[in-house]
Amino acid sequence: MTWKEFNDGTYERLTRYVETDIICPKCGRKIYLDRQTVFLTNPPQYRYACKCGWEDGSFIKWRAKDE
Repeated sequence: MTWKEFNDGTYERLTRYVETDIICPKCGRKIYLDRQTVFLTNPPQYRYACKCGWEDGSFIKWRAKDE
């Protein structure tokens, strides 16, 4: 990624959704963390969604095992 891509948001748009290793309670597929949506509760909540249409928020932000 270039400095320009970082500053103009191109990189963030390409990686809005990050696949997690969490299984969807509705369909059994892996769900995604929406990195651009944070609910401004105290503490903040993070949005999770699945391709089947399921979505929910959690106070826990998912992190990859290698982070």
